[in-house]
Amino acid sequence: FFAKSNDYGKSFSTPKTLPVINQSIYRPLSTNQVNDIVYVFGSNWNQSTQQNNIVFMTSHDFGDTFSQPTILFNHEQSDQGIKVQVNNGIIYILSDDRNDFDEKGSLYLRKILSNGTLTDIVNVNGGKTTVTYPQFAVSEENVYVSWRDRVHENGDYGITERWYPAFTKSHDGGNSFDDVVILDSDPKAIDTV
Repeated sequence: FFAKSNDYGKSFSTPKTLPVINQSIYRPLSTNQVNDIVYVFGSNWNQSTQQNNIVFMTSHDFGDTFSQPTILFNHEQSDQGIKVQVNNGIIYILSDDRNDFDEKGSLYLRKILSNGTLTDIVNVNGGKTTVTYPQFAVSEENVYVSWRDRVHENGDYGITERWYPAFTKSHDGGNSFDDVVILDSDPKAIDTV
């Protein structure tokens, strides 16, 4: 559903359902207003393909009407989320494809430019790590991304799991990313988060 307020949140319009296409779950993930356009991002489970799509809809009349969903990411699992940042009229969207800390997966970045153009998908980590709890920040042309990588190691206590903070950065607006840096974890702990 979508509702809006024109009096600083004192009252809201009657909630309206947003368009749905062949889905059993539609979960809103973020709402943003950029360049006088309202963007609603959500998760769309497609029953026929058994895949999860991250989609967005736009409103050019401040939420009175919305476009049909546009697919941002196709994922094979149903519970992926996104993180959204807005910088200089550009919307940056970060999403992972696994949401499973036992398997390696990819972390993806995509942008909606100020003219509404949807950019290509960029693989942030190259699928070389597990991905949980991704976060990111955008400043000018700099994009900084961090997440947790879970590794099984042979240590003093036998095979143990250990969480490592992972980090990468881009200085070209997220078009390309440096190699992933794995930060230190406490070597004395059995399980470090």
